Amino acid sequence: MGEHETAPFPCFIGRGGSGRSGYFGGDSGTDPQRSLALSPVQTPPPLISISELQKEFDANVLTTMNKYEGQYPQLTGQVQKVGQEILGYPYIPLRSGDNRGVTCRFPTDLTSRVASVTVGERIVITARFNPTIFSRNFDRCTLP
Repeated sequence: MGEHETAPFPCFIGRGGSGRSGYFGGDSGTDPQRSLALSPVQTPPPLISISELQKEFDANVLTTMNKYEGQYPQLTGQVQKVGQEILGYPYIPLRSGDNRGVTCRFPTDLTSRVASVTVGERIVITARFNPTIFSRNFDRCTLP
């Protein structure tokens, strides 16, 4: 592995064990003296307003798509509507002050939580960035 490459699997540090379970043939990690798991450093998702996102799209659609591709940014904006698609997925269009925005689609198990949101309310939604050049949609959305 090169100097700046990362391992494609979790890293574990600890003494070897029975060789019957766990990563690298070590213990399953139940004995804290025998195995210590290191969690990757997690950076908080970027917080971006719908207005800021629209400005980035206006400046360069492709650059913006590449910048956020596969990320789960926190979006902040005003709820324009609370709805449900024909297949049962709840959604919330978030708008900026100039009435442009994005649509956030939620899993069906969050229907009751989405239903509690009020039109006009300013909220923060964590969402997977999944746009196309023609549509600025987010899926796998969650609410705090």
